[in-house]
Amino acid sequence: MLVAAAGGVMRIAGAAQAPAADNPGPPPPQPNPNMKDDRMVFRAVPIRGRLCLGSARVGHKRHGPLVLGLIALTCVCVLREPLQEKVWLWSTLANDAPSVEAVETTVQKASDPWDAWLRLWVSGNLVHREAAISLVPRIAPLGQPLPEPVERAVLAATLDADFDVRERALAWVWSVEHPLRESLTAAQLTDADPEVRLLGLRYMRRFDPRRGIPVLATLLDDPDPLVLAMGLKLLERWTGSNFGVRVRDAVLGEQADAALPGNGPDEPASLSAARAQAAAWWETRRSRYSKPFPRVPAEVSQAVRSVPAPDFTLPTSVGTRIRLRELRGKTVVLNFWTTWCPACVGEIEVLKALRQRFGPDVVILGISLDALAEDHGHTHPDLVLADGASGGAAASHDEPSAPATRDGVRAKLERVIRARGINYPVLIDFDNRAGAAYNGGELPTTVVVDPRGTVHRRFVGKRGLAIMERFVAEAGQPRFAGVGRRE
Repeated sequence: MLVAAAGGVMRIAGAAQAPAADNPGPPPPQPNPNMKDDRMVFRAVPIRGRLCLGSARVGHKRHGPLVLGLIALTCVCVLREPLQEKVWLWSTLANDAPSVEAVETTVQKASDPWDAWLRLWVSGNLVHREAAISLVPRIAPLGQPLPEPVERAVLAATLDADFDVRERALAWVWSVEHPLRESLTAAQLTDADPEVRLLGLRYMRRFDPRRGIPVLATLLDDPDPLVLAMGLKLLERWTGSNFGVRVRDAVLGEQADAALPGNGPDEPASLSAARAQAAAWWETRRSRYSKPFPRVPAEVSQAVRSVPAPDFTLPTSVGTRIRLRELRGKTVVLNFWTTWCPACVGEIEVLKALRQRFGPDVVILGISLDALAEDHGHTHPDLVLADGASGGAAASHDEPSAPATRDGVRAKLERVIRARGINYPVLIDFDNRAGAAYNGGELPTTVVVDPRGTVHRRFVGKRGLAIMERFVAEAGQPRFAGVGRRE
């Protein structure tokens, strides 16, 4: 059986190979050339073969790139606007000092302009924030409320550490007659900076006198002569009284003391008499007026954002390098200046006195932009020395400045440092990187950085020694919603 089975198998196999002559059976199948080629194509491109069948396999090689190109073109057409929007926003955020026009273009190109605005506002960049706040009147629909997060941010900006941002935000609040405009204006009168208090006084002229007089009465003990004089003048206008106020006396008194690093300008006798007369008037009429406005709502004050101070590394006039980040833990005063700016040079005495008062606990850095100014082709005296003398040969405003070589700028600064007796480091911003990051185009620009590395104050123009001491003292304390209290 086994042999037969084996023989049977062999015979079946043999019959299949060579059938018997007496029983030829069906003819063996002949090879199909087409089928063989088809298998070859299928085996050569098995992955492509799964994508298409039959003759379409060969056609896939011809039309594949065209199909992919059409898909790519469709994607570009559909995603063109979102991609362009993201590119604009990214490039603006990556730029340390974009122009207001660039920021405006970025916001206008966005599908959601207010979302782009908020991205710029929370970027922590001083230039972005100021540009964004200046755009609010341009992009806000007339008569329509702002989105709630944007409105909260703009209201908080009236208490900002940057004076320019604060000024623009307060202007918008009054332009739309916001319900909180009077409370936010009254908050300015409690600030340690007399320029902020003067800003508040400008808008107080729009108050209803019955509501404004109690607020104005808080300035009767103001230590700044000009703030006091302006406040008393407004009180005279509202009440029809004559306290004998002469604003000119206050202005002349401040100008006479401008060159002195004392504790503050002396108050003219006429202004002291006007203060006493107004205080007596108020005591007899206090009960006739309503209470002052309520404080700024907590949700507004809590929305004030801290702004990190941009880091930089700059060379000093003697060649060493200083990095801002390495000064964490100390209050730092940055003063952007040039030797040809009279207001900048006039501020040197205050900074020297501030350095003597606080010693190594406070770092003062004068950041010179002389190289940038001369690169721009400005004409100005060679340098300003003590008592108005100019260094080197006589120079005038009509005389072209010397070439702004790095060695030339260093030598120029060294002459000013020696002549003025500057006792703090002077850095040179050859490329305007720090100047642009701190929006230091207007001179002098001063920035107070707290020990945590955030901007505590930023302002343009000179402040007296007493005010600078106050700024330094409050920088080490938690801020009340971005507002330094007047004592």
